[in-house]
Amino acid sequence: MRGPIVHGFPKAIEKLSQLRPAWQRIDRLIQLLINEGKRTLHTSDNNHYQQKGAITMRNASFSWNGHDDCLSSLNIDIVPGTFVGIVGVVGSGKSSLFAAILAPLIAAIFFGLLWWIIGLWPTLFSYITVILLIPLQMILGQQFNRCREKIMTHTAQRLHAFKELIDGYQTIKMYNWEKHFETRVSRIRELELSAIRRASFLRAINMAIFFAVMPLVGFSTYAGAWFTGDQLKVVDILIALGFFSQMRDPIVYGLPLAIEKLSELRLAWQRIDRLIQLMIKEGERTLYTSDNNHYQRKGAITMRNSSFSWNGHDDCLSSLNIDIEPGKFVGITGVVGSGKSSLFAAILGEMIQTQGEVNINDSSFSYAAQSPWIFSDTLRANILFEKPYDEQRYTSVLHACCLDFDVTTLGLRGDLTIIGENGVNLSGGQKMRVSLARALYADADIYLLDDPLAALDRIVGKRIYDQCIGPNSLLKNKTRLLITHQTHLLNDIHQMIILTHGRIGSQDHCTY
Repeated sequence: MRGPIVHGFPKAIEKLSQLRPAWQRIDRLIQLLINEGKRTLHTSDNNHYQQKGAITMRNASFSWNGHDDCLSSLNIDIVPGTFVGIVGVVGSGKSSLFAAILAPLIAAIFFGLLWWIIGLWPTLFSYITVILLIPLQMILGQQFNRCREKIMTHTAQRLHAFKELIDGYQTIKMYNWEKHFETRVSRIRELELSAIRRASFLRAINMAIFFAVMPLVGFSTYAGAWFTGDQLKVVDILIALGFFSQMRDPIVYGLPLAIEKLSELRLAWQRIDRLIQLMIKEGERTLYTSDNNHYQRKGAITMRNSSFSWNGHDDCLSSLNIDIEPGKFVGITGVVGSGKSSLFAAILGEMIQTQGEVNINDSSFSYAAQSPWIFSDTLRANILFEKPYDEQRYTSVLHACCLDFDVTTLGLRGDLTIIGENGVNLSGGQKMRVSLARALYADADIYLLDDPLAALDRIVGKRIYDQCIGPNSLLKNKTRLLITHQTHLLNDIHQMIILTHGRIGSQDHCTY
């Protein structure tokens, strides 16, 4: 037994020593795989923090002035769908901002390292090759910017067309307009796809540069070394190739992508300027502090030589002088287009005040629009509008607006019945009465009623006027401004305002 051990043990040691290089290679392979996994994880972390920073910057962009009243000073005339397109661009563009900042820093670090390893002239030749490609990247960025602008414009038009199609699908079906809208949407979509195809072609050129630059950089480096007579060792060549490989993502891929995204971001910034930073004008609506008791009560409205505009340039309402006392009933009339609804918008602060003074003593408003707005929820939710439920007041409002009978026709659930988007299962008169009931239930200081009786028949309209608006109604002690063309209802008013072409043509104070 001693013989096999004595003779076999050295042979076993010899065999194991022969396997040592193989185990070393396996160990290096495992370390290489681990390092590659670490690189992938670090790259994911880098992308995560870039996106997180982009989201933070995006949120800061939309809350830049920190005032809740800034949006009330805006007048935005933009096709629906524009905002959706802008938000989709901002996040990706701002994340590329980090890549644009990081690329020059990495280029400077690698320049120093390559200078130390392979010398100055080979390094300069490699960087000159990259610099010569920057104008091409800038041209591609400009062309992509133009394509992206067309894409965003056509996308906004397509979303607007779809919105019209969805909102008016019943009318479209009734008049058999499906083919017309299909052709319209398809035409816009084809224009959008044409711009997308051109943008994709430019993106493909960018990717081709990504794969072509590194061989060109390597060739120019070694050509520069040969031209200057520098001798490069194999180890130096391999190290330089490793550096070039590390430079490929942040400089060759990241920098062109950053140029592309930043060109999109520049366009988005311009559109955000038009959307958010439009004519932010400090309102001249003030709290009146006169010793006169008339101004110390809520519900008073005073305008002194006030003019208002929708766009900040052309005045829609000019030189208004109005003095409305608290608790008074004011009738407003005039021909179509004379500015009656615009007057309400001016009082609510939705128009741009170009001159004069508006004094409202911190009063609350309740507004019943000419076109009622109904959202998809129960009848009760549409009336309460997030206000606390007061059964006594709610019942009195239902009765005053002649909705108590309508509630009984809605079935077993009554006012808890879902009435659908835009009040799809309500008539025009019912929607107007729901809108009026919402205004009444709000219990505000000032009520702005924009022709709420227009969609009602004569009998129901007279009854609602007596119960909701008139001198003995629920609003008898409130300030009421009523726009109407039914002048026979204006016998009980305290004050009459007649508008003509955006100006007050006549203003009389009445007694009853």
